[in-house]
Amino acid sequence: MEIKATYFIASPADINDDSLILRNSEAHHLSNVLRGDIGDRFYAVDGAGNRYLSEISKIEKKSVTSNILKTDKGIDESSLHISLALPLLKGARMDYALEKATECGVADFIPYNSTLAVSDVSDKSKADKKKQRWNNIIRAAVKQSLRCRIPDVRDLIEFDDLITHGGDYELRLIADLSEDSISTEELKIDSDAEKALMIVGPEAGFTEGELETAENAGFVKVKFGERRLRAETACAVFPFLLQFAARRLN
Repeated sequence: MEIKATYFIASPADINDDSLILRNSEAHHLSNVLRGDIGDRFYAVDGAGNRYLSEISKIEKKSVTSNILKTDKGIDESSLHISLALPLLKGARMDYALEKATECGVADFIPYNSTLAVSDVSDKSKADKKKQRWNNIIRAAVKQSLRCRIPDVRDLIEFDDLITHGGDYELRLIADLSEDSISTEELKIDSDAEKALMIVGPEAGFTEGELETAENAGFVKVKFGERRLRAETACAVFPFLLQFAARRLN
């Protein structure tokens, strides 16, 4: 039997040239939840872009050992590396944003503080405590969406520092409903562009000063028609449309 419902995540330390080991919750999911047995085949990923077709050779209480039958390197990832900068959202809305943006191909996340953001995570120490939960949500979304790379969640930064950070990207975008914002359909993306930074704002949007700072730093204001999206919805929609505009869907 070949198990195709999901991918499994193996630690790079548990992957050799011809075998790999799933441990703890991953092993439990395969052997107990999906009833995997000796000889069954499944796909494992290492979180760094590589996929392994494997065949179960041994099942133990907290681990599953398998033989690697085939290795695919660097597949199923867009050639446009999208960093999504998002405000700290309250409760389940932050979870939803991370989950859906992961499914839509975001490469990493940059949480930030801004003037009009309203959150139950107000500083870096609280954000650090939330990171493990966020990473678990992202790992589950990677498995469900059959991705091979696990997006990283960076440390919380302030809006001005985020704008300064934008200099590392060829494409710099900020979501805003201003009349002079362009639609995603009008975006002109260089075919050689490798990195994009997409900033999604809080429900109340950005201050005039924040938008001016961003534009002065080379950010382009973009919008999804005239519709105003909730922040967590925009976190999924804009990365997807950005890849579509760049013809980089993968």
